Amino acid sequence: MKEFNGNKLVGRIIDQKLSIDILLNLLESSKGNPAVDDLIVQVKKLKLVFDKIKITTSKIRPEFDKASNTTVLRSEIKTDMTP
Repeated sequence: MKEFNGNKLVGRIIDQKLSIDILLNLLESSKGNPAVDDLIVQVKKLKLVFDKIKITTSKIRPEFDKASNTTVLRSEIKTDMTP
């Protein structure tokens, strides 16, 4: 995976993998509409491809920034895009 470090395209693909589940959940809430039902079928086919990308995250740890008075949640993400 080191050859993908910093690759913006790979980063975007991973973002899309995370977004596809959200999209499916939104579409499922409108199930029954023929246009939406067709989209669900198409998105599920696309999801099969994205499901080949494995993502694991470390435990989330909060970090408080006194300067901005905000808490940032941090974790580490590992991906596997092996065919």
